[in-house]
Amino acid sequence: MQTLREAVEFLISPSMLIIISISAFLIGRFFFKISNGKCIDILKNHLNCFRKAGGKLSVISIILYFGVPLLLAVALAMIHKINNDAINIITIIISILTSMFFTVLAFVLDIKAKTSESSSYCASDAKIISDVLKDTYYSIMFEILASIILLIFCFIDLFASKFTVIESVIVYYMTLVILANLFIVLKKIYKVLEKMMN
Repeated sequence: MQTLREAVEFLISPSMLIIISISAFLIGRFFFKISNGKCIDILKNHLNCFRKAGGKLSVISIILYFGVPLLLAVALAMIHKINNDAINIITIIISILTSMFFTVLAFVLDIKAKTSESSSYCASDAKIISDVLKDTYYSIMFEILASIILLIFCFIDLFASKFTVIESVIVYYMTLVILANLFIVLKKIYKVLEKMMN
């Protein structure tokens, strides 16, 4: 009777429920081939934005925008583990940024529609603007995806009584990646607007 009670308590423990949830997600994803949550294309298209003119991936850019944030995240986690106050602040900031990303996404789509309808641009300018808008779209979609992932981690961490270094590294890393990639979005929007104003 005692072992049955312990088994039931173990099965309904938070850790086991999380394991069951993740297992159900993975079974649905790989066994039943449910691909509604497949976001790998967003990451691939964003990484394509780092290709040089010859089509080769710029390793320096990948290191700068994804490797350096990892080093900083590890250093920050070693200096100060994440806590509830930091989680709350990051959640608020990322929520605001996510809504801004959706607004900028609508702005990009509007510019794309106006550019394709307008005859005031020569074919080469229209092509350049279209290509940069496409890259901007992919970068914004990546930012939204990264923000959602970070919000999920922050939501899970809200229920933790104490935080590990790994949790701190993940939260710091995702935050720094989002902030670093904001510069990519800013540069691309600047490039489009500058081309349109000339």
